[in-house]
Amino acid sequence: MNPLAGNNFVSTYDLTRMVAMLGWHLHLPAATRIPSAQWNSLETIVRAMGTDPARYIDVAIETLGLASAIEAPVIISKLGFGRSESRNRTELSYVAFFQFIDKRPRRKDKPGILRTISMALLGAQAAGDANAEARQIDARMAAEVTEIIRRVVTQELV
Repeated sequence: MNPLAGNNFVSTYDLTRMVAMLGWHLHLPAATRIPSAQWNSLETIVRAMGTDPARYIDVAIETLGLASAIEAPVIISKLGFGRSESRNRTELSYVAFFQFIDKRPRRKDKPGILRTISMALLGAQAAGDANAEARQIDARMAAEVTEIIRRVVTQELV
């Protein structure tokens, strides 16, 4: 038995909402912020989640060639990944908050556009081989996040 295994009592919806509220903390009216939360304590969480090893948004930025087109990026993410023995498949959940200034409108003498996205993606793969499942679901997640970011910057996803 895995000593780290346990019940997950935080729903994906709740985690997504909390990550979005965390990312928007300084912009929300006090009454709608995380109760009793102060930015000086939340900043540590933002910095920690900003170094999560699941860097799907970073890969999307690179793949789409957006590095020079954005400034002030904020990426808060959390990855859940593992093999479900009860369902006999590999499962992955990815929750992320991404905020950046799109500098491209400045080329037309317009101000940059603040873009913010919060997402939760769930995936599962049952190929029979745990290593193959892990590779497949990781590649699929990277492709899906890239497509979402592409649609945000091309304004196809409003």
